[in-house]
Amino acid sequence: MSYETFLIQTVEAEPAITMPELAARLLNEHGIVAAPAMLSRFPCRRGFTYKKHLMAAECARADVREERRVWRTQRQVRMREQPHRLVFLDETPTSTPR
Repeated sequence: MSYETFLIQTVEAEPAITMPELAARLLNEHGIVAAPAMLSRFPCRRGFTYKKHLMAAECARADVREERRVWRTQRQVRMREQPHRLVFLDETPTSTPR
């Protein structure tokens, strides 16, 4: 099986596969080293399209749901009640002349 056939079959079987995962499989099964960025162009040229999920998969985890609940019900409420306590940090890098 050619690597092109392998790539197409793999993407068809697992439409949500990431390019780093695809690169690892190509290396493991065919011994071909390929950069994930280069691999992403191949399926696009073959007509494959994909959309990312609107929410990260981590949102389904119980611990993440609980943290989001705490954020909405406790922390956001407190920020609205006490806006004078908020501190904004600007992490934009700047260079200052000497």
